[in-house]
Amino acid sequence: MTVASYYQPLLAQLPHYLELLAATPLPLSDWHGVASQAVGYRHLQYGVPCQDHGLVHCQGRPLLVLCDGAGSAPCAEVGAHVLSEGMRRLLISLEPLLGHWLDQPAAPDELVQLAMLLVRHAKGINADLGATGRRSGDDFRSTLLLAVAGRHRVFWLQVGDGLLALRERGYPGSPWRQLGKASKGEFANQTAFIDPQLSFAQVTWGTEPAGRVDAVVAMSDGAAERLYSSAERRFAPLLDQWIEQQATGRELYECLSQSELWRRTTGDDKSVALLVAPIAKAV
Repeated sequence: MTVASYYQPLLAQLPHYLELLAATPLPLSDWHGVASQAVGYRHLQYGVPCQDHGLVHCQGRPLLVLCDGAGSAPCAEVGAHVLSEGMRRLLISLEPLLGHWLDQPAAPDELVQLAMLLVRHAKGINADLGATGRRSGDDFRSTLLLAVAGRHRVFWLQVGDGLLALRERGYPGSPWRQLGKASKGEFANQTAFIDPQLSFAQVTWGTEPAGRVDAVVAMSDGAAERLYSSAERRFAPLLDQWIEQQATGRELYECLSQSELWRRTTGDDKSVALLVAPIAKAV
């Protein structure tokens, strides 16, 4: 009897098992989150500050936000920092709406309104930065990756490059799966930013059944150079190590700053934001 035939009875039950996971609500407490960023050696060489900023929030509704400022923008580090913090504050303030949209078994049609609201607010932050600094919003442009958890749905949104992915509970084989699609670096030739020219057609968003989400990660394209191979569609084991060891912000920073690990990369800034879900339980 081969190994495959031995496990055949269990494999036959897999679709039913995944259905149960999809319908299982996930508690909003006991999530683990970690985020950090490190300046790339190319930026150090030219005296440019780190233009990435990632954060997580686990007090209440778990969420992550990661922004990568445009390298050609003179105030990119300010744009990335202010945008990520502003989106975090907005998501916290939207709690009643998020509870309605993400804590229900069915994914409501109104989720497109949530995506549009988030993008309009992000563009508003960019416009305010430009007005305050008496500059164009282009001087503060930044990408935007975010994810926010609900009891039944996990919502995610992407503008520009970088990578959003989830580790799927109950998946046979490699559990990591990319969300949306990246649009720069080794992935494509151009990207979009939160700036005055952004249209909603350039925004990618979606939801996933919360009960099947083990973890969600956002990374800038600089970090993705080592953490994801687009050619092989393979994620680095380092992601699983951070999850299993419940890495701290300091440990994550030390890894992102390790010269040997990032040798022979483009030298871009590197940022990672990681949310790890608790064990799913029927409630």
